[in-house]
Formats: sequence, C-alpha cells, structure tokens
Amino acid sequence: MTDEEDDEPFSVERWTQLLTCLESMNVVDCPEFRRFALYGRKNVSERDLPHRTALKNMIFRQYLEDHKELLNEIKAALGRVSFTADIWSDPNLTSFLAMTCRFSKRNAAGRLEVANRLLAFRTVEGSHDGDNIGQIMYDIVKDADTHQKV
Repeated sequence: MTDEEDDEPFSVERWTQLLTCLESMNVVDCPEFRRFALYGRKNVSERDLPHRTALKNMIFRQYLEDHKELLNEIKAALGRVSFTADIWSDPNLTSFLAMTCRFSKRNAAGRLEVANRLLAFRTVEGSHDGDNIGQIMYDIVKDADTHQKV
C-alpha cells in the first residue's frame, strides 16, 4: 500500500474489500482490529470507524441501491431474460441457491452485448425436490418482477 493510499478517507468500499476475506463482521468491534485499522492513519479517529451494526446497515443500503439498479437494467433488457441456478451445501449441510440472469442490452457505445448478473443468493429450507426448488426460483423471478420477460 502506498502512502497516497494510506491518506485516503474512510469509505464503504475500503471496509468491504477488507472484510470480504474475514469470516465474521464482528471483527470490526474487536479492539485489536480497530487499532490495526487506525494504524498510520493521520486523519481518521476511532469515531470514524463504524461498528458492526452501522457497517451492516451501510452494506445493506448499498445492496438495496445495487439491486434496484439491477432490476431496472433487467426491465430495460432487449428481448427475453434467461435464468440459471445452482444449488449446493456447505460442510454443515446448509443449502444455498444462486440464481443468475442473462439478457441482451446496449452498452454506452450503442453496441449489443450480453449481460450476466447474479439475481439472488438464498438459503434453501426444506427438501431439494422439484416443487420446493421451483417455488424458490419462481418467487425470485416474481419478486424481481421479471416473470413477463421469461
């Protein structure tokens, strides 16, 4: 990290980058971590560092903005939208479903391009049978108001 980067103001992006490799957001309340985050920072004080609840709220607000932008992008898609999904379990047997969508759009230069976006990431409760998975996927598509574009 350069001296110039050390003098950058606090930003959600910097915290998010740092926390993506950590297992728990509780680390932001750890005194040792907070001292580390302040190390070498001349213009940042303890009160500038968010605690886990504030950080969680900032990340959630950013998610809501990004998700709204994604839904608007899908609504403006040229033609139909395709969906794919994958389901897996972690070592604790918690099941997850990730659903992506793919659609055509025009880029800033007006050229046609294919966009591929993560639409949803959910835990899967219940069995992995067709009825349950189908209902989860249908709910995602309906909640995104994209069921008319399928």
